[in-house]
Amino acid sequence: MPDDIRVPTVPVEVDLLLSDGAEARVTIHLSSSSPFHDGSETLDEFFNAARGFLPVRDSDGRTQLVGRHAIVSATASASAPLLSRLPGRVLETIFFLKLHLDTGGVLEGTLVANLPTAAARVSDAFNMAEDFLPVESSDLVTFVRKDRIVRVEI
Repeated sequence: MPDDIRVPTVPVEVDLLLSDGAEARVTIHLSSSSPFHDGSETLDEFFNAARGFLPVRDSDGRTQLVGRHAIVSATASASAPLLSRLPGRVLETIFFLKLHLDTGGVLEGTLVANLPTAAARVSDAFNMAEDFLPVESSDLVTFVRKDRIVRVEI
């Protein structure tokens, strides 16, 4: 495909954990512009997009399609673009959580939710429509598929 008709993208490395137990370091390509805000697409938008398969590039440079339903978690550097870090965003609620996954794994971190004051409970964050929630630690952000979470300690 000629370069003049390609959509500009921003590459981001992520570590995927899939429902079949496979783990892979891949590169995803975020669009350099978002239809919802100024700047590039965020990881939130990428993982919560209404599409069944997500394009990734493996460590050998091959493109693959990964079933979004099969992603248990996706971990990236804490510097990756997130909706909660966009200019002008006011962080309404911060929860420190310990998530127990159906894989037996445990993930601890911070969930930043842009919830209105009237709906600022942990359960509100977990009952939003999005399939993936970002859980942040000091150096990583992990997008966890909500239907793979068995229990949440608050």
